[in-house]
Amino acid sequence: MKEIIVIAELFDGRIQPVTWELVTAGRRIALIAGGSETDVVLVIPSDSPAGPAEEAARKTGCRVAALNIPCCRTYISSVYIEALGQFMAGKGVSHVIAAHTAQGRDF
Repeated sequence: MKEIIVIAELFDGRIQPVTWELVTAGRRIALIAGGSETDVVLVIPSDSPAGPAEEAARKTGCRVAALNIPCCRTYISSVYIEALGQFMAGKGVSHVIAAHTAQGRDF
């Protein structure tokens, strides 16, 4: 099965609780579509993703991709969209899941 990408919601360098709900939704979609929970990839877009990525891996047990966006200490939608697009280019992605927030709607 193709990957299900979950985009973590971060604020002030910390993963927001809605991210854990997104991971659960991704896992359910994977199972309904005939895949497995390992098809879910949690993407941590940040100027310093290592810490949040380690936390996410520990809390969820799913695959985590630390997407380093070094030029952005704060959220700039066009830069994040470009970085996420480059990350997903050429990957087999069936779904992209983001929070229904101002940031998530940008994606």
